[in-house]
Parts: sequence; C-alpha cells; structure tokens
Amino acid sequence: MAVVWSAGIVTADGLATLRPRRLDYKVRPVFTARFECSRANPAAACSPIEPLTVRFTGQVPVAFAKGVWLVDAAGKAIPPTQSSPTSR
Repeated sequence: MAVVWSAGIVTADGLATLRPRRLDYKVRPVFTARFECSRANPAAACSPIEPLTVRFTGQVPVAFAKGVWLVDAAGKAIPPTQSSPTSR
C-alpha cells in the first residue's frame, strides 16, 4: 500500500509541499475468521453433538481466541475450548 500526494498540498498551517511524495507501507494479507459445524445436510442446523469451530486465516494469540464465545438463540454464552492446531 502507498500513500501518495502531489506537490502543492497545503497543511493546516498554510505550508505547501514542494514536490510529490510517496510513502510505501507493507500490510498483512486479509484476515478472516470462519465458523464451521457439522450438519446432516446443507439446510439443517448444526449438529448438537459435534464440535463447533472457528478458523482464522492467520495466527491469533490464545488470549484473543479465548474471547470468541458462542451465544445461542436464548442468549446463553458458551465459552471456547482450545483444540490443538494439528487436530484440524
């Protein structure tokens, strides 16, 4: 990503840039989280006896991942349990 501006941009103090500037930044890839559950068929609800999983596209500190709670339709909050990354 880059921030680019032209010569002549004026600051709040009235100073103008004399030449164009470009500041390049390195950004991380898009980060997403995906919820998964087992279903008898695509139109069915999640199986009540199979695990519910949240998968992240990047590394997440355990303390942050523990902040992801499931809240059911009745408003009951269910805390996460940690599984090994190799159990995917």
